[in-house]
This record gives sequence, structure tokens and C-alpha cells, in this order.
Amino acid sequence: MLSLLFFTTALAASAFHTSSSVCGAGSSIGTYTIRANDTIYSIATTLNRGVCPLARYNHLSDPELLYPGEVLYVPPEACNTNGSDTSCLLSLQNSTTNNCIFGGPHTYRTFEGDTLRKIALGKFNITLEALESSVGRMAGVSSPDEIIEPNTFIKLPQCNPSSCGIKPLEYVWGTYKDLAEEYGTTPGQIFALNPTFNHSSTGPGAGGWITLPVNCGLEEEKYAVVS
Repeated sequence: MLSLLFFTTALAASAFHTSSSVCGAGSSIGTYTIRANDTIYSIATTLNRGVCPLARYNHLSDPELLYPGEVLYVPPEACNTNGSDTSCLLSLQNSTTNNCIFGGPHTYRTFEGDTLRKIALGKFNITLEALESSVGRMAGVSSPDEIIEPNTFIKLPQCNPSSCGIKPLEYVWGTYKDLAEEYGTTPGQIFALNPTFNHSSTGPGAGGWITLPVNCGLEEEKYAVVS
């Protein structure tokens, strides 16, 4: 049985947009340059900010994917609501029974820190077995928890017939997980369509444009898995 990854409630969506309007362009109180061995957790502690308020303010695609030399903006205290919140982070959907993704794309280019487990359960909301059967030896790893070489292309199992809408989006707030929950897709599908984007250097309230899959779902009750 398939269940669409769509956790957003009206209340959560309202809070998401309220935060983005309050903490918009020009509200930053400073910057922080990422150093080697920094993590989103250590940076948040250093700046006395919550992990998700900091990540959403800087529109980090994956808050745990950081590169030395990149510059983060420091949100004002007014934006540091619910500092213990971790809902913006990718999380393993261990209970999923999905054996294919709705719509597409057909291929995915890996990022630093990707494993088969993270890709399947954390990004695309499909079972590990479904991804392993599609990938075969393409990933070049012997364990689902072994790090895959960045920029490795792997095939994804798709549900047929299924589809997603596609739209351009000015990415000004939140993480890919936030966007996925709001627009009816998965973080992995957003990553796959925007392989060169990590975070916006334009600061809060302004952003680069990304390609966003929306309202992904089955077109018929019966479907086949293709890869």
C-alpha cells in the first residue's frame, strides 16, 4: 500500500508562513562563516539559536549538509521561536511501505553524506528494499549505511501511472522537508530536480529560484513499478 508523504496541517502551514513574514529581508543581525567540522547543531549552539529557526532562516535544503566557507545569516531573537524544534530535519520514515515514487524523476545524483538508507527512507519515502532493487550495483557500496560517492547517478523506482506538477518557486524560507510537506512531494524529488542548490546566499526574505514538483500522486489505483 502506498501513502503519500504529506504531513502538513493547516496549523503548521500557518505557522510556517507567519515566521517567514516576520523574519524577512533585512532582519539579520550578523553572519557566520561555516568552518571545517561545523555542524548545524554546533553552529546553533554557538549562535544561541535553535537548529530549525537557523536552518529555515537560511533556506538550507538539508540542514545537515554544510560546506566550509559558506556564509549563514544570524536570525534575530524574534525569529528564534521554538528553539527545540527539529521538524525541519530529514528523518527516516522507517514505517513506509511505498515501493516507488510518484511521478519522477527517474534518476538521482547523490550528495555528500548520502547512503542508500538516507536516500530511500529520508529523502524519497520508499522502502530500502525498493531502492536497492532499482539501484543494483550503481551506488558502488556494499552496505545500506555506507557513504556513496557524491555525484553518483542512481536509478529510482517509479510508480506507473503517476505524475507530479512542476512549477518554479522563489525559495525564500524553510528547508526542502518543509517544502515537501507543504506541496505534496518528497525532499528527494526536490533534491533531484535541483542538484546544484544547497542554500541561498541572498539572505532571508529573498532567494534563488528552484524547480518544485507539486501534488505528486498516483493516476490510477493499480500501478506497476518501473525502473
